Amino acid sequence: MSLTSLLLAHAAGLGSFTTPRNTAFTGDAWALLPSNTDDVAAADQRFAVAVHLKQTGAGTVRALVVTSHDGGTWALAAASTLLSQDGAEVFEVLETTRLLRFVAVVTVLTGSPLPNHTLSASLMSNGRFNVNKVAKTVSTTLAVVDASVEVSSRNGRATLPNGQSQVDVVFQRPWQNNAYTIVATPESEVASWVTNRTALGFRLRTSGPVGQDTTIHWMAVHD
Repeated sequence: MSLTSLLLAHAAGLGSFTTPRNTAFTGDAWALLPSNTDDVAAADQRFAVAVHLKQTGAGTVRALVVTSHDGGTWALAAASTLLSQDGAEVFEVLETTRLLRFVAVVTVLTGSPLPNHTLSASLMSNGRFNVNKVAKTVSTTLAVVDASVEVSSRNGRATLPNGQSQVDVVFQRPWQNNAYTIVATPESEVASWVTNRTALGFRLRTSGPVGQDTTIHWMAVHD
């Protein structure tokens, strides 16, 4: 069961700071515990992390959600969009790939000098849960961004309105760059191609204005 259409009505803060800082943030370790008033069966409970991240200055900023079974060795559970320019800001709900007994949020910065940033992160769920702050040392040594977190392909459908010859596709979550390939198939006998490809999305064009609303199926694969 995915997060689609779920009401994530329960939340607990993992870490936040509103005064901009140019040092990486390592949040407290939290023990994830069941609630005494469970309202969702364990097999149906889902978790996500809501992240609000903003960058000031050049360089890159990213938030990582890390998790551990023993509080000593930490693995990556989710990674935010990589911010890479002054003023960049994102609010997103990250579905965790795995969630063990302990959870924490950290930020990773690059640049010289390092950029400033602000952060707010909360653990969300469709069922009740408890978290307790624990005296564990959070480490990102083994929490690398790998293929289980970085989505390498995406697909969807865009509707080209009657009389138009182009439509823009905007990704729900930007990629880190525009190094991706797109295949597009219109549901009509028109030729199509892609322009204006960026990390945020791309533009679909056709050989001429369509005579009716036309669906174009697309798939993007990142290098």
